[in-house]
Amino acid sequence: MKRHLVSLLAVCTIMISCFFSQQCLAETLAFRPQWAPQSQFAGFYAAAEKGFYAQEGIDLEIKGGGPGIDALDEVAGGKSTFATGWLISAMKVKASGKEIVNICQLIQKSALVLVARKDSGIKTVDDLAGKSIGIWPGDFQVPPRTLSSMKNIEVSFVDQGFSLDAFVQGEMDVCSAMAYNELLVLLDRHFKYDDLTVLSYHDVGMNFPEDGIYVSRSFLENHPEACAAFVRATIKGWKYAFANPDEIARLITDKANQTEFKTTFAHQKAMLQAMEGLLTFRVGPDGIGDLLKKDFDFVYMVLDHSRQIDNPFTYEDFFKKVR
Repeated sequence: MKRHLVSLLAVCTIMISCFFSQQCLAETLAFRPQWAPQSQFAGFYAAAEKGFYAQEGIDLEIKGGGPGIDALDEVAGGKSTFATGWLISAMKVKASGKEIVNICQLIQKSALVLVARKDSGIKTVDDLAGKSIGIWPGDFQVPPRTLSSMKNIEVSFVDQGFSLDAFVQGEMDVCSAMAYNELLVLLDRHFKYDDLTVLSYHDVGMNFPEDGIYVSRSFLENHPEACAAFVRATIKGWKYAFANPDEIARLITDKANQTEFKTTFAHQKAMLQAMEGLLTFRVGPDGIGDLLKKDFDFVYMVLDHSRQIDNPFTYEDFFKKVR
């Protein structure tokens, strides 16, 4: 009798899965990363390559990303189903009145860091006083300006552009870098790790988690299972990428080298290894995707203090755990 019940349950599960698959495959869903192919998005490419989205009944198009493309705006406007974006950026979009929802917070720890030469005498955040700090435009400026304001440290901000040459040549004291990208370039081409001081925003109590997965509220409300399936497949893709770094780094390298943003296998593998620590920080492999309320509260406070929250919202309104 027990065997028959198990068999019946298995048949029902297959029937439900098939029904859902037919529903999803009737429409191609679109995912827009906020940048071109690189290991920052390895989980998505791995999930597509290994058929994890198809197994969940999702026919997915992965669009290209890069300069001039606002992935979060595309989701808000219905041009893409899913997109990645920084927590800072998404909260500003939400505060402007556009209904987007975070359904999976990927990066748990600020990947944006400040980098200085040790021989400059900079060892702690307090040593930044009076120094020149290179920053990027847009939301990249929020963490360093918040640091300066909250720690009451007078610094000189300079535009570092999209090259680290000015820092390498000693034209600025400190540069901004992503721990999974530009920091790796500095270590690969110019410095040894012991030559540098790397200052983490998280380590001084200012955590700005970056990449999360976003969807419009209307799509989430009308297709909750499709959203859950997308998140499940994506997390499975990330876990596969972490377990098979060589395979997925080669996949990413091949895709990137079909665009204007050329790269190397070694760089993409190092980036993938760095991403694992950022996704599993504090939450572990089984907690990938959670947005901690204290992180939401901190970023909200920063944006509210700088008068960038025109339409107030709550943690419960912004983040929905769907998987």
